Amino acid sequence: MPLGGMRLGRERMMTTTSEKPARTGLCCRIAAPFAGVLERIQRRVRDVRARTAIRSEFARLDSCGELGPMLSDFGLSSSALPEIVKNHPAAPRRLAGMLQRLGVKPTASQQRGAEMRAIERACLQCGAGRQCDHWLRSGTLGQERRFCPNAEAFDRLRAQSR
Repeated sequence: MPLGGMRLGRERMMTTTSEKPARTGLCCRIAAPFAGVLERIQRRVRDVRARTAIRSEFARLDSCGELGPMLSDFGLSSSALPEIVKNHPAAPRRLAGMLQRLGVKPTASQQRGAEMRAIERACLQCGAGRQCDHWLRSGTLGQERRFCPNAEAFDRLRAQSR
C-alpha cells in the first residue's frame, strides 16, 4: 500500500482515517474573536433590509389609502411611524429577550390578549432601545424598571401566569 494509507491505480482512492484535524491552529485562535463581530454585521445588514422593506410597505399602503385605517386598527398614528421603522426588527427580539430574562411566560390567551398587544405597541414605539440592548447583554435584573415602559405590565403577566 502506498504512503498515507491510500490505494491508487484502478481502485478508488481511499484513506485509512476519516477524522478531520481539530481546529485549534493559530488561524482559528485569531479568527475566534471576530466571529461575534461578523454576526453583528450580518444582523445589522438584515435589519437595514427589513427597515427598507417596512418603509416600502408603509409607502405602498399610504398610496392605496390603507395606511391610516391600518394604523388606527392598531391604535397608532402616523406620527409613530418613524420610531416604529427605527425599532424594526429589533423590537420583537428585545421583547422576546425581556420576557425570557424576566421569566414571563404568557399563556396562550395572554399572547392573544389586549395587554400583550399594548406591550408590543409600547415596545415598537420605545425610545430606550440602546438601554434595553445594554440591559439584555448585562445579565442583571431589576434595572429594567429605569427605562422599560412595560415593566409593570410584565409584573402583571408574571403574576397572572403563576
